[in-house]
Amino acid sequence: MIQYKIKSFGEEWDNDLGQVLPGSTKNNVSCLFNKNDVGHLPTMDKPYFVVRDFFIPPNSIDFSTVFEKFDLKNNGAVFGTIIGILLLIFLVGLWARKADQVNKKQWKVLPVKGSNTSNQYRYLIAICTGGMPNAGTKSNIFCRISFTQTSSGTFELDNGFCKGFQRGSIRAFILPMNSCPGNPQSLRIWNDSSGEGHNRSWFLSEILLHDAQTEQTFHFIFNVWLGYEHERTSALAKPADETMLCDKKRQFSVETKNNFSDAHLWSSIFLQYARNPFTSLQRLACCFLLLFLMMITNAMWFETAKPETLKIGPFTPGDIFIIIVSSLMEIPVSLLVVQIFRRRRAKHHSLEFSSGYLPYWTIYIAWTIVVLTIITSGFFVISLQHGVGSRESKPLAPSLLQFFYHLTVLHPTHQGNHTLYTV
Repeated sequence: MIQYKIKSFGEEWDNDLGQVLPGSTKNNVSCLFNKNDVGHLPTMDKPYFVVRDFFIPPNSIDFSTVFEKFDLKNNGAVFGTIIGILLLIFLVGLWARKADQVNKKQWKVLPVKGSNTSNQYRYLIAICTGGMPNAGTKSNIFCRISFTQTSSGTFELDNGFCKGFQRGSIRAFILPMNSCPGNPQSLRIWNDSSGEGHNRSWFLSEILLHDAQTEQTFHFIFNVWLGYEHERTSALAKPADETMLCDKKRQFSVETKNNFSDAHLWSSIFLQYARNPFTSLQRLACCFLLLFLMMITNAMWFETAKPETLKIGPFTPGDIFIIIVSSLMEIPVSLLVVQIFRRRRAKHHSLEFSSGYLPYWTIYIAWTIVVLTIITSGFFVISLQHGVGSRESKPLAPSLLQFFYHLTVLHPTHQGNHTLYTV
């Protein structure tokens, strides 16, 4: 059946007065009027217009009585759910904030301990630790790089500020050299297994050596466990050639790691390995922003679509209308906030708009949108439950299911490249 809407001089039709019959078409609308208490048709003191319309009005709120009609007893389930979600946001937010502080400390790029910082020729060395369980280490890691003209000598991968390599992390160090040593020929790295427990051994994925002067980057692929438990404490590798870099297995592994640690909004909160201006706290805010947007759209159109005989597959025109309107409410706001968080420049950056990046002050706009959306959506979700009665918790169930589906399957954020390091 095609959805109909009946109006009388701009006022919505009273469904107790009559209903549009399923056999109605755009050229022939049939209505069935209900009899009143004495068995007669209702008296109409003004003319009525019956029109065909695809528009499905959302549930309405009477703001003049919204606070007077608020009943904690009848709205307890929804009210309790909202409070529980806000408490969860607070607790997980504290963890995310702490994680961001740890990451900021870990991603700080400093010269290796004991190096001569007055040397002007510099390399950037990025250490990629594997993402499997217990892959990180707190042991001392040493390295030696052989170039065509000279050698770096033995140096410890420690900047004196943050020690150890966390699982899945990418840590960068500055390696100053006295002069251009030529192209790298080999890189040897070893683990002294001085850590305790599962922090003794270490899974080294690969090492990137970047020449800051020529902008050349050399890849050293390892993918080995280093530690006494694995009967191997050192490894030697030569710069990877084009064949090794284009290996499908390696590309799949790198792409999968990047998808889960950066492109996937939900998992990247907990698996953010590389340096990125889009912090875990900001990603968490985007997740709950999406949840509250879904909650308000589901509450607005909860049980507003009437049963219809016309269906397009499993959907009715009313269902399709609600899906389109809900998506137009959810996706643009969510993507706007995500892009602001991702593309804003550093706080002390001199440029305002350049290379697709936004000035730092736009981050305040994003946070304002997040806070106002969560507060207003929570208020409207509770207010829209007055007429739901004992079924008050039902609008929240599809919201939660839709939320986890979006975050685990669709992850509505297609993000750009992240910054591993800067010199």
